[in-house]
Amino acid sequence: MSKFDDWFIAPSLRQLFKDVNAWAPGRSTRSDGGIGNKAHSARLSDHNPDWLAKGRRRGVVRAIDITVLDAKGRRQFDPDVVLRALFKDRRVRYVIWDSGIYRRKNGFRRESYAKVNPLGYLRNKHDHHIHVSIEQNEAAEFDTSSWGLLAVEGNTTPVVTVRPQVQENDMKLFFVPTTKVHYVADASGKRRVRDSDVDEWKNALGEPKVISATALDILPDLDRSPINRAE
Repeated sequence: MSKFDDWFIAPSLRQLFKDVNAWAPGRSTRSDGGIGNKAHSARLSDHNPDWLAKGRRRGVVRAIDITVLDAKGRRQFDPDVVLRALFKDRRVRYVIWDSGIYRRKNGFRRESYAKVNPLGYLRNKHDHHIHVSIEQNEAAEFDTSSWGLLAVEGNTTPVVTVRPQVQENDMKLFFVPTTKVHYVADASGKRRVRDSDVDEWKNALGEPKVISATALDILPDLDRSPINRAE
């Protein structure tokens, strides 16, 4: 074995994979990534092992990619939940998702990835997976505490993006915890419910089913204005 064969993904990032898999079971992993390929090795990248790190840190890989879109382009989970958890975590250095980069040094505000790293943007817009890079220190690399996905405000239920189970003329009530908005929907589409009307709809249809915003986006909007009570 070569002295350059003993690379490893930072234990903290392995924990992040575990947390995402537990939160969104059955998700696609087609774009998951750890150590960089041959193209990565020719440039500076957190996907490359750090052979200059000392002691147990030698060979650490400080970046992973988390699949968001499956082979058919369908979102596997709500990426906003993951982003919000990452922005709260002291281990994170920067995140790239959907042509945007979010850096700790800039308060994790969204910046154009094309402007920050034009060549990187041309190689990969990161519109299929979320890239996560951690800080270059032992604490960030070896801290395997939870990443807090379930602690994100409004997120209490692991939800993989699947088409809502509704049929023609089979109206159901849904609740999106990240936006705190209720919808009624059947197979033809969805309509937003006014806050003042939620109790009435609960009486008619029962308690709402918790669902992610991206899952509900599969259904077309039938009416962009909030739904009204019948007069």
